[in-house]
Amino acid sequence: DTYDTFSGKRNVEKVVKALTDSTESLDAVIYTGGDAEGAQLALAIKQTGLKLPIIGGEDLYTNAYLKNGKTATNATLLYNSFAPENNLPQVMKFMRDYKKIHSGVPDRFVALSYDGFMFIANAIKTAASTKSSKVRDAMLNIRYQGVTGESRFSGDGSPIKHPFIYHVRSEEHTSELQSH
Repeated sequence: DTYDTFSGKRNVEKVVKALTDSTESLDAVIYTGGDAEGAQLALAIKQTGLKLPIIGGEDLYTNAYLKNGKTATNATLLYNSFAPENNLPQVMKFMRDYKKIHSGVPDRFVALSYDGFMFIANAIKTAASTKSSKVRDAMLNIRYQGVTGESRFSGDGSPIKHPFIYHVRSEEHTSELQSH
C-alpha cells in the first residue's frame, strides 16, 4: 500500500524499500491502484534492479500506464472486463455504433452497462414476461454473449464472467498490450 497514513500522502519509495528489504522470495507485485501511481511504482522497482512483474487490474489498462511507465511496465499482467480490440462481430458493431455518437473508445463501464441492459432485455424476451420472478428465472438459465464476453449466473445467483488477460511487452521506449 503506497498510502502513508502518517503524512497523508502516497509514498512509492516506502513500498519499494519494503520489497528490497524483504527476506522472503518474491515472485511478483500485486498492485490494485491507479495508472499514474502504477507507472511510478514500476519505474521505482526497475530502478532498484528488482525483476518483479506487476500483476494489476483494469485501472492499468491505459496508455498513461504504458507511456509513463516506459519499459518498466514490461511483463505486467493485467485483466480487463472489456477488450475493445476484440474482433467478434458484436464488439465491432458496438464500437461502430459508439463512434457514431462519441469520440474515442468506450471504457469498461460503458461496455458493462450495455451488456447489463442487453442481458436483462434478453431475459425479458426469453421469459416472455416482465414479471420479476420470471425474468429472474430466465436470467439464471441463459448465457448472453455480449461485448464483454459471456455473461451468466450460477444456480445460486452469483454472476460468472471471465476477464480478458493482457501481458505487457515492452520494447526499447514503448509498451504494448497483448491479449490472451
